[in-house]
Amino acid sequence: IANSTTALASSVNPSAYGALVTFTATLTPSTATGIVTFKDGSTTLGTGTLASGKTSLSTSTLAVGSHPITASYVGDSNCNGSTSSTLTQKVKQASAVALNSSANPSPFNAPVTFTATVTPSAATGIVTFFDGNTSLGTGTLSGGVTTFTTSGLALGSHSISGVYNGDTTYAGSTSSALTQKVLTLTSLVIAPQSVSIPVGAAQQFTATGTFSDGSNGNITPSATWTSSVTTVATVSPLGVATLLDEGPTTIQAAVGSINSSTTLTGTPSRFRFTGSLINARDTFTATVLQNGKVLIAGGISYGDGASLIASCELYDPTSGTFSKTGNLYR
Repeated sequence: IANSTTALASSVNPSAYGALVTFTATLTPSTATGIVTFKDGSTTLGTGTLASGKTSLSTSTLAVGSHPITASYVGDSNCNGSTSSTLTQKVKQASAVALNSSANPSPFNAPVTFTATVTPSAATGIVTFFDGNTSLGTGTLSGGVTTFTTSGLALGSHSISGVYNGDTTYAGSTSSALTQKVLTLTSLVIAPQSVSIPVGAAQQFTATGTFSDGSNGNITPSATWTSSVTTVATVSPLGVATLLDEGPTTIQAAVGSINSSTTLTGTPSRFRFTGSLINARDTFTATVLQNGKVLIAGGISYGDGASLIASCELYDPTSGTFSKTGNLYR
């Protein structure tokens, strides 16, 4: 009777909780026949019958953690039995990857950003972004999210995916394929046009592109945004303008030589910073006078305990300053 050896392999290791994993036992010599028993420690997972020296067992019931898996061959009339070395099967919590694009279609030679969101959000580690089988680059997760930006995609359709490599707690996973179209941009339009908003407010502008195939799409993140007068307003890479001062400025979005612009005007804010009272006070009266100035009268000071204030001040809205005036009579 010949001696036998049993080799054991896993279809995926580590595996995700609830996912199917297949253990395959391979016997030498391959003429061995009979039964192989698969165990997780001392617990029997099941048995398989050899065919051409191989048999498999599939399961999706392994708990999260490490499992010492073995395969034991009972032997036959021609071969002695044997037991494989222990295979440590790691089972991690499952994860999932969702992938989206900042602009689809995106203009040729313009940046497009892919965002991978891994759940659970506690997942850490790396996501690799692929165009088909070609790796584009990687991103490190923070709060379950990472991004990758590229302007190097060729004209045409691209099958983009995000592959999460997993960490000590969560198993790896792959997103569904995202079909990214890269087209030649023929024109773009900014909306809204000719906007007036108060100082301190913000305005979201949107760039809509028309492509060579006649389709339209939001290309706001792919455009380069500028403000002609940065002391009046600044504009973010995502087209959000913030008003800093009164007056007009031109907001422009450009992709290469193709651009569009609009006028943004800062108007007086209903509330603005102004000068400080000469004497800080509480529970005073404020009366608008016929000349437009505001009379601040009386009040309580809490600087050194509560004490009444007899002084008055005038606020000049033109200069934004306070000045002393007469005192209240007791």
